[in-house]
Amino acid sequence: LANPEDAEAAAAAKLQQQAEEYAKRGINIFAVDGETNTAPYFANMDEDEFRSNRFMYILTKPETIFGSDIRLPSLAVVKGHAVVEFDESSGKITLKGGKGQTWHNGQLVKEGQSVELALFDRLAMADQLMMLRWKSKEPEGAAIMSASDAVEEFQSGLANSRADGGGD
Repeated sequence: LANPEDAEAAAAAKLQQQAEEYAKRGINIFAVDGETNTAPYFANMDEDEFRSNRFMYILTKPETIFGSDIRLPSLAVVKGHAVVEFDESSGKITLKGGKGQTWHNGQLVKEGQSVELALFDRLAMADQLMMLRWKSKEPEGAAIMSASDAVEEFQSGLANSRADGGGD
């Protein structure tokens, strides 16, 4: 058996390689960048809590285009899917609906529609669910919606939209 130090070094090298590959798609790995990141970001959410908070979609520019700058791991996320604007001076973060269906806290955001985001808001694009986080701005002990509740919120909004004839 290899000694533990060699195994640890191999695991760290593999994680770094994964981080470099994901970075090409605008995705950061929480295990690598979570402690040092000071910018606002979206954390992935999954019904399987073990798979939540693995990825970070960090807002590093005044305008971030999902499907282009950040290429989520989903075939259904298209180029120009949605845009997130970040005004660093005011701290204001705004979602603008784009070419793909995007959901904000269980409500469909239409193409061209703008919605100001708040900490812990949830976005869904295709089968990808995420939550807005910003460590330095989060109140200590804040109640954060669970991933399973966020999935339920999205599915309820999707069902309501379909019933109203607004989604597919």
